[in-house]
Amino acid sequence: MRTAVILLLAMASAIPASQIVHMDLDSVVSWAGTILLARIESVEDAGCQDTRVAIFEIDVLEIIEGSADSSAPISCSYTQFMPETYYDDDGNEITEWPLVTGSGIEMQVAPGDTVVVLLRSQIVMPGTMQSVIRMEPSDSLERVICLIPETSTPGDGG
Repeated sequence: MRTAVILLLAMASAIPASQIVHMDLDSVVSWAGTILLARIESVEDAGCQDTRVAIFEIDVLEIIEGSADSSAPISCSYTQFMPETYYDDDGNEITEWPLVTGSGIEMQVAPGDTVVVLLRSQIVMPGTMQSVIRMEPSDSLERVICLIPETSTPGDGG
């Protein structure tokens, strides 16, 4: 048993501390200018080593908050910076975790999935790249609606 514990500790120390911590939905929903129920039409991974970027084409199924032209697919992207490890002047290993607004599903969705999309912009037009703050599973729609700040009414455009 002692050997197993020592082996587990040795393995754990070899794993880099790079856990991503996602912000709570209630902390993020007020940052959204537009909230949509949408179907993912396409996904493209455009990231590099220290940044994950997904580019989406979405079809708007319902406008929950804000203003969007639903006559054509909307292009949008989500960027997630990854934890970065470096050494300071004294040789100490430092790991920085960037602020992650996404829920974690942004890099897992596939064409055909229906999701709640929180966009930064208040006015969304086809032909312009929109910035995704967060995506939530479609079954989270009621929770998202409950969290919309009371200064606006869902569907009133602001």
